[in-house]
Amino acid sequence: MLPLLIEIACALLTFSGLVYLSIALFGIRSFSRQPVPVRHGDPPTVSILKPVKGSDPGLYESFASHCRQTYSGRYELLLGQSDTGEPLEAMAEQLRAEFPQIPVRVIACPERLGLNGKVSTLAQMVPASLGAVIVINDADIRVGPNYLESITAALSEPGVGFVTVPYFGQVVPRGGIWSKLEALGISTEFLPGVAAARVMEHGIHFGLGSTLALRRETLESIGGLQILLPYIADDYELGVKVHAAGHRITLAREVVATTVPRYSWSSFA
Repeated sequence: MLPLLIEIACALLTFSGLVYLSIALFGIRSFSRQPVPVRHGDPPTVSILKPVKGSDPGLYESFASHCRQTYSGRYELLLGQSDTGEPLEAMAEQLRAEFPQIPVRVIACPERLGLNGKVSTLAQMVPASLGAVIVINDADIRVGPNYLESITAALSEPGVGFVTVPYFGQVVPRGGIWSKLEALGISTEFLPGVAAARVMEHGIHFGLGSTLALRRETLESIGGLQILLPYIADDYELGVKVHAAGHRITLAREVVATTVPRYSWSSFA
C-alpha cells in the first residue's frame, strides 16, 4: 500500500509541475508577442529615484546605465542618501562629468519615517523630484538605452496607471560560483512565476522592485509613498494599491538586470 501511495504522490507532484510550466510557457509566449506600445502625446519629464544603502561593486555602472537613454524627453536621476558613509557625492560628480546633459542629484534622506527604511528614503526624495512621471527602481538595477522610452510609452496607453518590468540576474565581474548560482536562480525562477501570475490573474496586479513607474498625480491620489511604510514588500504593495484605485498595470516589454555581488558560501546559504 505504501509504495502505491508514494507512486501516486510522485505522479501528482510531477503533473502539478508540468501544469505550472505549461502556464508559465504560455505566459512568456503571450508576453513576448504583446504589441510594442506607441506613445500617446508628448514625452513627459521623468524623475528616476534610486534609494541607495551601502556601496556594492558595479553600483556606478548601474547608475550610468540610466544616463545612456535614447529618451526624447527630459529626465533626471536622483540618488537617495540615507547613510552619510555612502560615497554617493563622488559618484554623482563622476556621473555629471561623464554625462553633463543629465541632471544628477544626491538627496539627503536622514529621517526614519517608519518600518520600511527604503520607503523612508523614497518618501523624502519625492518632494525634491521635478518629473510628471516617477520611476523608482533599486540601486543595483541596470537598464538598457530604450528603458525610459519603453516605460513612458506603456504608461501613455489608455487606462494604464502603473508600469513594471521583469528582470534577470547579472553577476558582477569575478563574482564566483555562488553569485552565478544566485543569478541563475533569479533568471530561471522569477520570470516564469511572473508570467504564470499574469495568465492566472488575467494581468499584472502588483509591482516589481525592478521598476515602479507611475504619474505623480496617481501617486498622490493613493496617499503617496507614506502609505507603504508599514510594509516590507513595498514594491508589491504599491502595485496592489494602484490597481485597487482603478488603474491598469502593465508589464512593459523591457527586461532589466539586477546585479548580483560576490557571495561566500555562508552568505549564499
